Amino acid sequence: MIKRIQTIFASATNPHANIEIMTIHKAKGLEFDHVIIPYLEKSTKPDQSPMILWQSNIHKQLDPFLLIAPLATNPNDFLLKEIYQYLRYLEQKKAEQESMRLFY
Repeated sequence: MIKRIQTIFASATNPHANIEIMTIHKAKGLEFDHVIIPYLEKSTKPDQSPMILWQSNIHKQLDPFLLIAPLATNPNDFLLKEIYQYLRYLEQKKAEQESMRLFY
């Protein structure tokens, strides 16, 4: 059994090596029967609500502007809460797209 494991995990210079270890980017475009990607069960750091959110030029068709909202402490401040939630949504979408870009 140990001899077989040593054969499987042979060095890259061994022409009889059955396993190649490489980055996802290096393997891209190559056709392998099986690909093992470790640590996919791990998640990114938890997303916390910042005290202030802002976004500029949300819509490219409009003149430049800045939309800013603090974390609402007053539950009756509906408009401020909605603006904050909207900016939070935009931040989450950007973070999601960045995670997808990094994974790819």
